Amino acid sequence: MCAECLRMVAAPVERCAPGVVLGDFVIKALVGTGGMGTVYLAEQISLQRPVALKVLHAELAESPTQLQRFLDEARMAASIHDPNLIGVYAVGSEDGLHFIAMEFVKGVSLHGLIERQGKLPLGQAVDIAVRVASGLQAAWDRRGIVHCDIK
Repeated sequence: MCAECLRMVAAPVERCAPGVVLGDFVIKALVGTGGMGTVYLAEQISLQRPVALKVLHAELAESPTQLQRFLDEARMAASIHDPNLIGVYAVGSEDGLHFIAMEFVKGVSLHGLIERQGKLPLGQAVDIAVRVASGLQAAWDRRGIVHCDIK
């Protein structure tokens, strides 16, 4: 029973499943899985806003080197503010799970867009390329970062 609203709630079986709370974030849905972690749509409880919550894979969290890389990525990304880059809101850990809370951008990925509509018109492709290049330039100019995982 929820102590606040006094309603019965189901307790999730998985460590990261809809309804699980990690710090200030409640997981809503799975977005996708990558090399370093799994990304979930979550809600930041205190600010009532959607976030992308990237949870580091458990086997990587066991490696001090990989864990430090994950934390460094979060801190560097949080220090760069640019309209063409995803904003980082928080980094944290709870119950052995390490996570980064980032801006959630609703929509389709470039990969999904190309799959759906095929070859992009030249003007649209150029516009996308210019915005990607602008974000990469900001990362380089402000922190000397060369990003190796562009989405």
